[in-house]
Amino acid sequence: MSEKLKLILDANVIIESFKLSVWEALKEKAEVVTTKTVIDDEAQYYKTETNRKIPIDWGAESQYIVIDEPTTEELRNVVDYFDDVF
Repeated sequence: MSEKLKLILDANVIIESFKLSVWEALKEKAEVVTTKTVIDDEAQYYKTETNRKIPIDWGAESQYIVIDEPTTEELRNVVDYFDDVF
């Protein structure tokens, strides 16, 4: 069996997948990776046009989502790498 595609997703992609009713299919086809900030802040409190929260039960979803947080050193490496750009 082939390995699942790994997708690193921001809150907008997670939220839109719920709104488009494709979240279940996305979880089946790919390993979803995001950050704790997305889980705790951005996606958790996003509201729809009708002012309803996106129905994300992160406890139930935790078996499908890998939460990865960059370390301070990793963030420093990114800034150093792109120093001329930033």
